Amino acid sequence: LPPMIAGCCVYSTITYWVIGFFPDAYTFILFTLGVNALMCAIIAIGHMCSAIFPDAQTCLTVCPIFLGTFILFAGYLVQEETILPVFYPLMYMSPYRYAYAALTILQWRDVPFISCTDVRSGNDTDISGCLHNGNQVLEEAGYDPDSLSYLFCFVVGFFFLFEAIGCLAMWRRVSKRKK
Repeated sequence: LPPMIAGCCVYSTITYWVIGFFPDAYTFILFTLGVNALMCAIIAIGHMCSAIFPDAQTCLTVCPIFLGTFILFAGYLVQEETILPVFYPLMYMSPYRYAYAALTILQWRDVPFISCTDVRSGNDTDISGCLHNGNQVLEEAGYDPDSLSYLFCFVVGFFFLFEAIGCLAMWRRVSKRKK
């Protein structure tokens, strides 16, 4: 676990500063914790799959389907409004969805001003549909800035849930071998 967390911290550091996210140490630390929590939840899915499926080939075939489905229903490839109600459970089971929402809130909640410059004239004018601060961006995306802590808790909860399912599956497999 320590090498994975260290690697994830290096990745988060490079990503955060190269992309140019909101330049604040506290936000950066929360970003790094959020990415690490998501990484742990995804590793837990791998542990769960390896405990549930009987061989490595089946696990390597099915696990990417889980992860791909979770990415698809996270909210950044397919808009939540366009998802059919029958797929809502997949949407709500995606740890990517909660991490994406949390990291979006982190990026935009403290942005006080967004320039609305008309590219053609170079003037700072009020362009129709222009959002003027980070809270307007979050409101437009449908995110509540006060929901940050519970979104992080959901991602950590998914880690524990998937690890628990994996442990139960492994316990069941071991108890069958003893008989």
